[in-house]
Amino acid sequence: MRDHQGLNPQFADYLTMLMKLFNAALNDPDKFRLQIQLNKDNSSDLFFNQVLPFKQLQMLGCHFELLEEARVFAHIKFRHQMARIQFDQMQAKLAQVCKTIKEKNPSLIAHICKEVQNMRPYG
Repeated sequence: MRDHQGLNPQFADYLTMLMKLFNAALNDPDKFRLQIQLNKDNSSDLFFNQVLPFKQLQMLGCHFELLEEARVFAHIKFRHQMARIQFDQMQAKLAQVCKTIKEKNPSLIAHICKEVQNMRPYG
């Protein structure tokens, strides 16, 4: 894709540029449009267009190909494991903080639990 469009960005800059284009399309749909084209070979093309007064300017085009199911499953499994690890770390940190609070000020835990029970959802 880079050779086809004559671009030579650094990879980090490329991701930043993609995020800026997505945000521009979301924030100002009258000036920026996204167009997706589904092809017969299960690939697709995504085009970022800028709407000018008398024409549309294609700013960037991205080509996407369908991956085999095993690779998609491996990616999802990896992301799930990472999220689970982060969740477990946060739970351990919360347990440690609660233990420290119980040791230092046991009445504070009772007060927090009482306030949580008195809270009404949505106001």
